[in-house]
Amino acid sequence: MDNTDEKMKLVSPAGLSPAQPLLRWLRVVIVVVLTVSMGGWLAACGPDGSGTPKTVAPKTSFAANFSRVEESLRVRWSVTNTGNQPILAFDRILPSDGVFDPDVGNGAYVIGRSDGTIEIAMRAFPVPKGIEGVQAYVFHTTRLAPGASTGGNLIVLLPFRHRPAAPVKGGGDLLPANPRRAVFCLGVIAADSRLVSQARDSEHPVLPHTQRVADAQTRLCSDPFALV
Repeated sequence: MDNTDEKMKLVSPAGLSPAQPLLRWLRVVIVVVLTVSMGGWLAACGPDGSGTPKTVAPKTSFAANFSRVEESLRVRWSVTNTGNQPILAFDRILPSDGVFDPDVGNGAYVIGRSDGTIEIAMRAFPVPKGIEGVQAYVFHTTRLAPGASTGGNLIVLLPFRHRPAAPVKGGGDLLPANPRRAVFCLGVIAADSRLVSQARDSEHPVLPHTQRVADAQTRLCSDPFALV
């Protein structure tokens, strides 16, 4: 037994037990794996690692033309998916009860900007905490495969009437007293089934007006159209 005990106490020439080099190697491997894993996790999150995924803006070709016809402003718009992944275009905005606004052709928000611009919008707005009004609205979208296009026409009666996405803050600013220009903005988003609230029509899915959707959208805006 004494001889056996002596053999078990043998050490390497560097003064390490036979198990210690293996343990050190395992520590190095664990550190490397954790570093790679954390790097991949941070790449999928916001720049601060907050858990908010970074989104890649869809590739699109977007155009909008304005014209004044009697007491109305008309907008003809189109968008084409020039990328290689399907996207959704927010091409029809309705309240959850399905009631159209008679002053806007097929549904759009009409809000102001601080520089005196009117924004005619078919896009998502940030949802402040505690504000539920904006979440009562939904987006009827059109799914665009790579190379596909969609478009539409809007008729906004003049003078402009404020139509925010929510009755209080979070749905767009009040209209300027003397608007000088107008823009049209459209929201598009990568086609992600996790965001779709109703799958009755795979080509025209419905999205809820939530902060998650607002964070994931890309906003496309036209050049300003002079009103005066």
